[in-house]
Amino acid sequence: MKKLILVAVLFTAIFASCKKDSAPVVIPPVVYVEENPLPGFLSATGFNQLSTVSNYGVTKYEEGFSFKANVKGKINAMVMKLPVANSSLRITIWDNVSKAVLRTENINVPTANTEATISIATFDIVKDKEYFISMWTSDDFQRSRTDNAAAAYPIVSGNISILGYLSKSVASGQVFPTNVSTRYYYGDLSFKFQQTP
Repeated sequence: MKKLILVAVLFTAIFASCKKDSAPVVIPPVVYVEENPLPGFLSATGFNQLSTVSNYGVTKYEEGFSFKANVKGKINAMVMKLPVANSSLRITIWDNVSKAVLRTENINVPTANTEATISIATFDIVKDKEYFISMWTSDDFQRSRTDNAAAAYPIVSGNISILGYLSKSVASGQVFPTNVSTRYYYGDLSFKFQQTP
């Protein structure tokens, strides 16, 4: 019996020492895929059915959409497509409630009619907080449905809920737009959103 107890104690000691010597299991952090909400928004609204080019000459518009994220995350890049090249397209992220400017980026859109994705310093997005993203431009694409029907907001595209579209003619400075439309979208402006743990 003493031998059996001794063997059990030795086995336990050996097993315990082996367990201590083994390397700890490292679980890699979850890395979520980036999302661009614009294609899903255009498809859900039907605004991908008809596209025309708008050129306003010297008149510029502040135009974009309000949104909120259904999860915590960050914006890593801006995505835009214009009918003309623009070496300094001003893009603004606003607080949709207070109308305060949260971030301004001047982006080089090097090629007309080609989608450009430009990385930026990450911008943290708080879950369920309302933001507005806009660009100040005189050239864009007008997107609508062939039957001119209105969109019913909010539109969910991945983890982003798009709450509405606004525009305003703005000669200079940063002015929050106030003109609402549910029958069209002027763009194209979007972003790369990435969920964070």
